[in-house]
Amino acid sequence: MQFNSIKIILMNFLYLSFLLLLSAFSAATELERLISNDEEKLIFHNFSKQIELRESELPNYFDSNINQQFFLNGRILVKASQAVKNSLERTDGIEKVQTIAELNKLSVLLVTPEKHHFYPLYQSLSSQLGPNKVQPDFALVNNIKAKTQLKQVIEKGEEGYFARYHRLVSLPCLETKKAIRTAIIDDGFVITDRERSQLNVIFEYDADLQTLNAKPQNKNQMHGTAMLQVFLQQQSSVSKHKSELIAIRQVSSHTSAMILAFTIAQKMQANVINSSWVLPFMSEFLADVIEHTAAQKNVDFLVFAAGNDGADACQANQLSTLDGVTVIGALHSNTRAPFSNFGECVDIYIPSKAWVLINQKNTGLTGTSSAAAKASGLFSHLLSCGVDKHTIESVWH
Repeated sequence: MQFNSIKIILMNFLYLSFLLLLSAFSAATELERLISNDEEKLIFHNFSKQIELRESELPNYFDSNINQQFFLNGRILVKASQAVKNSLERTDGIEKVQTIAELNKLSVLLVTPEKHHFYPLYQSLSSQLGPNKVQPDFALVNNIKAKTQLKQVIEKGEEGYFARYHRLVSLPCLETKKAIRTAIIDDGFVITDRERSQLNVIFEYDADLQTLNAKPQNKNQMHGTAMLQVFLQQQSSVSKHKSELIAIRQVSSHTSAMILAFTIAQKMQANVINSSWVLPFMSEFLADVIEHTAAQKNVDFLVFAAGNDGADACQANQLSTLDGVTVIGALHSNTRAPFSNFGECVDIYIPSKAWVLINQKNTGLTGTSSAAAKASGLFSHLLSCGVDKHTIESVWH
């Protein structure tokens, strides 16, 4: 079986699932233009940069001043205090206000306007609270900037990639002492009876649909199922303590769904959190939530895939730049895989080849997603043996 062809198929599953989700959203909702005047634009500040959005010919699709296209779902994100939330709940033109994340002093609120009220409400909130406290709830559609425009970096010490992985797997772990709780955020999970015998599945949630179910919504969504199998392959088959799983389905890249996914992982007291998302542009609100999650005492590792662009991860994947996260690149033949993102934002490289059972067929895969799933499985296993976080991190620091 050719790993390259399987890799391309699997790497595209999340994007295909995202397009299917947008199609379903469009079919179920009579889309109306969010801005009636073509001359008007939406403005918000993101990491001190002003982002300007203008609605394209397609309703809800917006072009921007940063060569990135956005899809807006007609909802608004607000970073505010409880007092502001109380005020918003009494404001005309608002259908619903939900708290989707709690930070140290402020919360991230998801505001659903009444029909035809999105633009005036957005402008009013932005004026009152400031453009750095209000954002549209967006999903990335595509990254218009060509990959060849990404700055390339020259790395030193590539011969040390496999040595660091070897040190990681050589850490002593003969007997498990406690159960470790892992949250996997992906496109859905088909969990077999055999896998449930290896795991204690304590919670399943769909962050897109906000339901207590993490099953895939169509046959193309098998990435999460594959990553769970890769994770389990790193667990001891004779462990006295079953790994605890929080399965979170989250397919769309809507900021609100991503924030909610990490909030659920945090509230469920996950020790390890695994995500395969790669974002060329990231909401500052999402960054605040992820860094807040990573800083919680119970969270040992918040793991992200570096990405498969063969580029500098610091530029290609904004998630890799966040404080407190662990970013995983891919090894191939004891050195960095050509497709793997690299650079200062990548913490460690893990062999990415794996075999999984999908639709009753043995399937080979490779990519930084499978490398990240392996890393999460290894971290979980080592933690269960009592190896502390700092000892594990010393492998690459």
